[in-house]
Amino acid sequence: MHNRVLFGWGNFTLAVSNMKTGHRATVNNAVARIALKLSMVAMTVLIVNGIYLALISLGEFLFDRALQDPGYQLMFAIHLLIGLGLLVVFAVYVAGHLSSVSRIRNPMARKWGYGLVSISLIVLVSGVFLTRGIEGFSLKDPWLRALIYALHVALPVLAVWVFRAHLKVGRGFRLVISTPWIVAVLLLGLGPVVYSALGNAKFNDSSDGGQSISDVGDDQHYFPSLIKTTRNQTIPSAELMRDSYCQQCHQDSHQRWQQSAHRMSSFNNPFYQFAIENTKTFLQQRDGHTEAARFCAGCHDPVPLLAGEFDRQDFAFPEYPSAGAGITCTVCHSMTSVDSPKGNADFTLESPAHYPFAFSKYSALRELSNLLVKSNPDFHKRTFLKPLHTSTEFCGTCHKVHIPEELNHYKWLRGQNHYDAFLQSGVSGHNVNSFYYPKTAQSNCNQCHMPAMASLDFGARHDPKAGGLVVSDHLFLGANTALPYKMDLVNQQEAIAAHQDFLKGSVVVDIIGLRYAGQVDGEFIARREGEALPVLRGERYIVEVVLRTKTLGHNFTNGTTDSNQVWMSLTASANDQVLFENGVIDDATKILPPYTHQVRAFLVDRNGRRIDRRNVEDIYTSVYNHQIPPGAADVVHYAFTVPENVEGDIELEATLNYRKFDSQYLALVESNNTRVNDLPITRMSVASARLQIIDSATASAPVEPQSAGQLSTVEWQRLNDYGIALFRKPEKSQFKQAEEVFHQVEALGSVQGSLNLVRLYYSEGRLDEAVEKLNLLDRNALDNPWSAEWMSALINFDNGFYDDAIVTLEQLKNGRPASVVNRGFDFSKDYNLLMKLGEAYVMRAKLEPAETALRRAYLEKAKAEFQALLLLEPEHAAAHFSLLQVASLMGDQAMILKHRELHAKYKMDDHARELAVANARASLPELDHAANPVAVYPMFESQSRTNRDQNQRLSK
Repeated sequence: MHNRVLFGWGNFTLAVSNMKTGHRATVNNAVARIALKLSMVAMTVLIVNGIYLALISLGEFLFDRALQDPGYQLMFAIHLLIGLGLLVVFAVYVAGHLSSVSRIRNPMARKWGYGLVSISLIVLVSGVFLTRGIEGFSLKDPWLRALIYALHVALPVLAVWVFRAHLKVGRGFRLVISTPWIVAVLLLGLGPVVYSALGNAKFNDSSDGGQSISDVGDDQHYFPSLIKTTRNQTIPSAELMRDSYCQQCHQDSHQRWQQSAHRMSSFNNPFYQFAIENTKTFLQQRDGHTEAARFCAGCHDPVPLLAGEFDRQDFAFPEYPSAGAGITCTVCHSMTSVDSPKGNADFTLESPAHYPFAFSKYSALRELSNLLVKSNPDFHKRTFLKPLHTSTEFCGTCHKVHIPEELNHYKWLRGQNHYDAFLQSGVSGHNVNSFYYPKTAQSNCNQCHMPAMASLDFGARHDPKAGGLVVSDHLFLGANTALPYKMDLVNQQEAIAAHQDFLKGSVVVDIIGLRYAGQVDGEFIARREGEALPVLRGERYIVEVVLRTKTLGHNFTNGTTDSNQVWMSLTASANDQVLFENGVIDDATKILPPYTHQVRAFLVDRNGRRIDRRNVEDIYTSVYNHQIPPGAADVVHYAFTVPENVEGDIELEATLNYRKFDSQYLALVESNNTRVNDLPITRMSVASARLQIIDSATASAPVEPQSAGQLSTVEWQRLNDYGIALFRKPEKSQFKQAEEVFHQVEALGSVQGSLNLVRLYYSEGRLDEAVEKLNLLDRNALDNPWSAEWMSALINFDNGFYDDAIVTLEQLKNGRPASVVNRGFDFSKDYNLLMKLGEAYVMRAKLEPAETALRRAYLEKAKAEFQALLLLEPEHAAAHFSLLQVASLMGDQAMILKHRELHAKYKMDDHARELAVANARASLPELDHAANPVAVYPMFESQSRTNRDQNQRLSK
């Protein structure tokens, strides 16, 4: 028998015998013979290499943890490069070999050979389709990719079996594999893993000139910001400013981010730059250094702060590129943990791991790295997109703020706080006693502020609901229309319009009716939809304008409430002429007149002077707070007298307007004493109503308020919103009017009116009436029956029925009734519920004799509830005070000292607040007016607005 050796290396030999078949199956083409040799080497390496890659993938699936390391990335690079090369080499071999296959008379060998070639080609081609970095072969449909991946992994096993069958039926093939060959293949196939394990893999031959990461060894390195890095390392600014690298695959996300307030959070933002430079100047004069300004930098300037550049005396923009970095892609996506719900940047970052050669000075290696990212993005996803990125706590790290004593040299104060406002709302599903609830709970901030948008980005994901590829909108939709306008950005109008569209309809305005005789407690005249309100000539009325938050998950307006400018305007016109107005902006100066209702918090320093330049170090207290919680309402009262000499109907138009910064702050930022504010104004909501003037002398009957029976065409929800607004007025100042309205809502057939009467009676201390109304309440008709259960628990607690209260509160906490869970709600995070349950346990413990096991058990349960609350909100003063009480009852001295100190830290300084507020109100009559629990705003004649140019200090 004669063997023709086709391939040989060491003791590995593939030969073909022609003695049994009488015909040779040879590869006479020299190129094809070389291709066969290379194919055999490549296939063997790929099998060994592929087993390793598959095991890692299986491990990540089973253990749900990242197992990929630099060695894995090199292994994948070898797999990718050899696989692409093998596709070409194998094609050359097949083309040469098939020319001689027709001479083989062994049909089974030929069939198995054809099968082997087919399977091998499918494996190779499927690998190409999985390699998304190759132009024209990018498959993103997850189901199709899963199918192709399954073929790519499973078919090699079939190919080995078919190859053995091919050898067997051919009878002339002889395959011998020796130890040297196995060793060589293992070294080539698994060498990178060993190399990486020994710590010798150096992938990023970086040409960016960045310094190495250094260990600063100081847990308080960035204090009073709470930001941290792994192992307390400084991170070079270049490591966190690689946005162009992200742009390669995320073009749409990058383009939207470029227009965002996150991108312009630092010294590249003139409004922030003005405030932070003033603060740093003040701190330098007061403290001799600016370290307290790190409080701002943790969220606004993380790049220079983490690089150790922020504290330098010469730090400025644009001299330091990091001063204009803003919140970069890497800053958010390299976050490894949220360390508490305190805010103030209490999170940890690390310098992220990249693919091999990502920043090499050689372009070919960089292209290889990009190919790796696109072909195997799992490591990239696990590195830069973690579960925490979909959490509310992630956003809360910077959108919840406290002012530390190190900054104000006074005491801990609460600052802006989107996080708790959302968490304690009906929108999130955690508030047991909201006025309104969505059909299902909103699980995080991203659902509203980062909605899915269609995109052809390489990094886009397939969304079945959208029916295509989408990315999360990185404009971070909100309300800052000033930045895109003043920064003159690319696609400026697109960015402004996006924010304005987001704002519109988030709060709705409704002219609900009139109050007779110009008194807030006058008889109510409800407005029917589509019908005019009858008014008597010469009579005085109050127009009732309701503001209701609709799509918001937090207070309106939130954030920089001291400098946001949100105001109501009301005009009364007849025969196309404006008769009266309030809150109409001056055409020349763009300044609001005094005595305009503004939806904001008016902040002052300890002397009662307004915080007018975002000087956070001076914030002391608020004179008033007109913010509206989610799912709630407010009402604005306007007084006017129907003119004697006007013919025809009077048209009312009420508008809620928004402008990011008021004129006074803009003038300070731009050093412009003319104070012309050209920032965009958004008309968030508009409502209109028609007044039909009736002469009292000719009226056939007195014009009287409409009764509840006449209000059948008025939607109960509009009236309910009005009642809620009256109910929420400070100091219970309009409880009487709220009660009247809730009775009307109840008469219209809405059980919400009955529930709100229970809330009102309880708040007013009318417990017997609350119990009576609650017992008559049809809870099955309620959209929110849990709120009725909550009111029942409160009433039982106040009546001393602590066991009954505990049972109900425990049920609510544990997700009953069933509709709580079905709609995604979870009241175990309701601060008020946890507080009340803890208090009920304390009161129940006090009923037991001292030093008994049962008393101790109740106190332990109370302690657990208060501690659960502090896990959600560590700065909750009342919870610390309650734990102080528990500790006293338990005789735990260490616990007493701890919570006495923390309660003193977080409690409000009410006496100091009263003095500052009194000074502020005494200095400005219009401020004193706005701070009243019930403020009635006058309507001014359009032609003689004498107050427009006076006392502009308040309304800038």
